[in-house]
Formats: sequence, C-alpha cells, structure tokens
Amino acid sequence: MTVNADGASGPWVSGNRASGISESRVRALLANVADMVTISDREGRITYASPATEKVSGYTPEEFMTRDPFGEIHPEDRPRCEEAMTRLASSPGLSLELEHRVRRKDGTWGWVEGTFTSLFDDPDVGGLLATVRDITDRKNAEEALRASEARQTFLLELGDRVRGLTDAAEIAAATAESLGRHLGVARCLYGEVDPTDQHFRVERDWTDGTLESMAGRVRFDDLGDLLEVYRSGRTLVSYDSGEDLRTTGDEEAYAGIGVVRSSIGVPLVKGGRFAAAFGVHHTEPRRWTKAEVKLVEETADRTWDAVERARAEAALRESEQRRHFALDSAQMGTFLWHVDEDRGEPDAQMLALFGLPEGGSLTLARALTTLIHPDDRTGYAEAVARATDPAGDGRLRTEIRVVHPDGSDRWLAITAQTVFETGPRRAVRMSGVATDITERRRTEAESERLRTREAAMWAEVAERERISRELHDRVAHSMGVVYQSLQLHKALVENAPERARQKLALAEETARNALDQTRNLALELRHSVAEETEEGIAEALRSLLDTSAPDGVITDLSFSGDESLVPPDVGAQVYLVMREAIRNALKHSGCEAVEVRLGIQPGELVGTVADDGDGFDRATVPDGQQEGIGLRSMRERAEMVGGRLNLASRPGDGTTVEIRLPLTAGDPSADGGAPAG
Repeated sequence: MTVNADGASGPWVSGNRASGISESRVRALLANVADMVTISDREGRITYASPATEKVSGYTPEEFMTRDPFGEIHPEDRPRCEEAMTRLASSPGLSLELEHRVRRKDGTWGWVEGTFTSLFDDPDVGGLLATVRDITDRKNAEEALRASEARQTFLLELGDRVRGLTDAAEIAAATAESLGRHLGVARCLYGEVDPTDQHFRVERDWTDGTLESMAGRVRFDDLGDLLEVYRSGRTLVSYDSGEDLRTTGDEEAYAGIGVVRSSIGVPLVKGGRFAAAFGVHHTEPRRWTKAEVKLVEETADRTWDAVERARAEAALRESEQRRHFALDSAQMGTFLWHVDEDRGEPDAQMLALFGLPEGGSLTLARALTTLIHPDDRTGYAEAVARATDPAGDGRLRTEIRVVHPDGSDRWLAITAQTVFETGPRRAVRMSGVATDITERRRTEAESERLRTREAAMWAEVAERERISRELHDRVAHSMGVVYQSLQLHKALVENAPERARQKLALAEETARNALDQTRNLALELRHSVAEETEEGIAEALRSLLDTSAPDGVITDLSFSGDESLVPPDVGAQVYLVMREAIRNALKHSGCEAVEVRLGIQPGELVGTVADDGDGFDRATVPDGQQEGIGLRSMRERAEMVGGRLNLASRPGDGTTVEIRLPLTAGDPSADGGAPAG
C-alpha cells in the first residue's frame, strides 16, 4: 500500500473504490474534514497525514510525516500513549479514545482528542488509523471553570473561617494560613502601615517552615525601590527575583525577607493613603497565573474588610463597656418630671445633654417643639403617652436624637419610671436618666456598613459564579453545536447539499440563540442591583417574575408594609436572596406556579418564595452536598444583614425559601420606643 501527504492511493482507496467511493471523492472528503487523519505503521512511523494536519499541529502533512509522533507528546502523557499503542498493535479492530498534549510547530503545547483504531490487518488500511481534533480551547475553558469553582469554594470556606473571629490579628493570621496552604507557597502575611508611614506592622504571618516569620515591624527601607510601586496601588508580581529587572539592585532588600524567588504583593490604598499590603512569598521561581494573582487581590480586600469590621465591633463593645461604666458611676443626666404641670427638674448634666445651659428650663412641650430631632418627635410623644397610660406599667425606654444649638445631633438613651396615684389611677410624676450614646450609634452604623459591604461582596461572588455557569452550560454548548454544524456543512456541501443546508440552518439558528443569551447576560452584568431596585424591592421582584417566568408557569406576587423601613443596602441584599430563590425555582424545580410574598412591618421583614415543583428530601442528600454555592451564598447574605434563611422542602410538595430579619428604623418607636414589657 502506498499513501502520502498529497492524497490517498493504493489498496485503501481501491477498497473504497470497490465500494463505490471514487478516489476524488475520498480526496475531497479528507480535504474538507476539520479533523486531522493519519495512518501509522507498527513502529509508529506516519505513512499518511491529511491536509488538516497543519491546522491541528502547525506542521504541513509532509513535515509531520518526517517527525517522531511520540517525540511531540508531552512527557507526562507519553507513557499512557505508548501503553495504548502497544494494546492497539496487538488487538486487531480495537478502538481507543485518547486525550493528550502535543507540542505544536511554534513550540506551544495544545490539547488533542483522538480516536485510534487498530486496522493493521485491514488490507484497505494496513495501519493505525487516527482521527485527531484540537480541543485546546475546550480544555482551557474547563480549566478556567475548575479554577473559578475552586476559587469560589476557597473564598466561601475562608469566609466561614474568619466570620466567627473577633480579633483583628487572628483574622489576618487565619487568612494568611488559608491562602498559603491553598496556593502551596512558603509564606503569607498581612501587614498594615503604621501612622508614621515608616514601617509595616505584621502581627502574625504564616510559613510552611522553609522561610522565617516576618511578624513584627518591617522597615520601608527594606523594600527599596519597590516601595514606590506599592504606594502607587499596583499589584507587584515577580516570577523570578533573580531575573526580574524591578528587583535588580535590591538584593539586600530581598535578603531581608528571606530567600524569596517569586512573590505577589498587593497594596491596599485607602482614602488615597497606602494603608496595608498582602504578601505571598515562595522559595522557587513560579509562573503565577492570572487566576492566582486575582485570588490574592480578592483575599487582600476581604482581609482588610474583615479586620476593619472586627475593629469596629471591638470599638462597639468598648463603647458599651464605657456606657455601662458611666451608668455605674452615675455620669449621666437625671430628671424628675411632673406630669400634670409639664414641669421638669433636670440636673445640670441633663440640661447639657439637651444643649441647654445650667439653670435652663426643660419641659416635654419644649422638647417636642425645638429640642428633639423632627423625625423622632412623634415617636417620643407616643412612647411618653404609653408610659403615662394608667393601664400600662409606667416604664419608658427609648432612644432619641436631640439637636444642639450648634446644629449637631446627639443620640440619647432615656430610661424612666412613672409614679401613679390610686383612686382613680393616674400618672403623677416620672423620674429617669439620660445617657449620651452618640459614639455607640456611630460605631453601630460603621459596623453595619462593613457587614453590608461584606454581604455585597458575597453577592458578587455568587453572581459571577452564576454568569460563569450560564456561559459554560448554555453559550459554550451552543457554540459547540455551531462549530460542529459548520464542519458538517463543509463536508457535505458538495455531495449532500440538502443535508448541508440543514446543518447551516441549524448553525445559524443556534448562533442566533447564543447571541441572544450573551446579550442577556451582558445586560444583567450592565445593570447593578441598585438600578434593579431603584423602584423598590417589590417592583424589582415583579419585573423579575414578568421577564423570567417561562410560558406555562403561573407567578403571583403580594406585598404589604412600608419599604422606607428598610435601609437601601439591606434591601439590596434581601432582593438578591429572593432573586436567587426565584431563579432556582423557575430553572430547577419543574414547577407550574411560583408564589412570592414580601411583608415589611416595623421591626421585621419577611420574604418567601414558594414553588409547587418536585421538592426534595434533605435527609437523603449526601453530607456536604446539601448546600450548593447558590443556597450557601443566600444564607450568608441573610446572616450578613442580621437575618436568617429558612428552607422547607418535601418530595412532590415543592420548596419554600424564607428570609426573615429584624429591622431597626431611625425613629424611636421602631427602636425600642415602646416601654419595656
């Protein structure tokens, strides 16, 4: 048999001619098939290579036939391929599917997938028939998806680990250890710039034992010229410090931090000031991937947020301790109020708390007219009315804002007890105390801001994961169908034009659908959650149901209450939780109806998403699989804003997801304004 790079001849083609397939047709088919087709003898020498060889390998068919095919296989894959060749050589008719890496003509490595069939004893072929296609793009996409999933899993596990920690140094150390073990590096550390801008302060770092700890103070002088890179806010990535021009001349600086051959340094610039940095060090040269660099950057940001949150919460606890100390030391304003006369007897400290001079007058009428913040007056009047109601217990416990003469607001906590006369029972006087809680309120607000920011970051993680799944499951699959249809069209266009037209039509329709899907995903990325909820949570949910529910699925939305009671950042997280629950119901439950309920009342928000779909028995789900990333992120977001997520499901009875969270409004009636019962 004689076959060559220009076409096909000999017994192989003669056999096909005997079957009614002309040599020219065989040549045409081989010329238009996107897959690389080769025939090799028992020694592995290539005796035929189709025209598509150049597209797959970069070599022309003539060049490829002169090369050792095993010499082009990646060393890690070669033993497996040689073992397969041995099996094929001794097993007539055996066909094997193989995936492996090959070196292209330009020196790069690519992935191929091939079907290898043993036809050594077939007189029409007389060799090993291989049909090989390039799958590098698919492998890269799969690897990117795996990396994304691993990244999301790491970030979720990191969040779980640090969430219960209250000490800033413990958070930094735990984060450094988690990232160091995940990346397999020698040392990880988080350092903050001291107020003098002369040192890093590293409370605790993590090492694998090959590098010494850098805990303590690190002088800026030890960083040499690299300090300016950090101050600019740019991430510094070094693959090999011995060859990196940026580190040339700074050998002493690098010696000061151990034998570090590769590193990632992420500066954190806050408010225009270089405030902190996260460092990853390794003792060997390392080609950091973009995904690894991005992960270090995200971990650095999350560490900063977690540390700042811990400090805000520590400040809040300290503020509470100071408040209790003040109460114990009687450092507060006291008053006696005669109800019928509306006459107050405040002490000097009480007058000062209301912004009044010593010897001034303080009455309920004056307080409600000029001293108490306008937004709090109605609530305070109602709280006093309840406390002086003969049917009540006479206790007053509330928090209000007062406006001082300089225009500043101060928060006061007021606790009092009414004295009643009998026969008939009526309020006579009230005695109580007032304490300045402005600092506590500020630290609470800062703590809430940080919690909300962390919740927003988790929301972003879940959204990116969902977009990634959509691209992989829908768009990538559609484009694979398009590619396959176009290849079949090319192969069929001359000999089966009608089938070729069908394949082309399928490719056009699928490409059109993929384009629509891509546009929809791009639109989702373009619109922020703030834009989606601009008209309110209920309207955003209504729009989501109208645009997302497929034909045949009945949707119903009911809303009650006042959305103004919900802070905007909290409302955004509630919407994200309910949006994810709706999407899950529409996409995965097989439901015929989805019912959405949102109730917002003073003190509490309750949102539910219920479907009549398949449901499931949570007890039968294997351990570790009961919460996917979507559900886990929903739970995390609910907890971040002080709420909880409840899930109920039974096979055949559908699934109900509920988010329930307490609300703390700005007016005193919603913030402990009613007397304690």
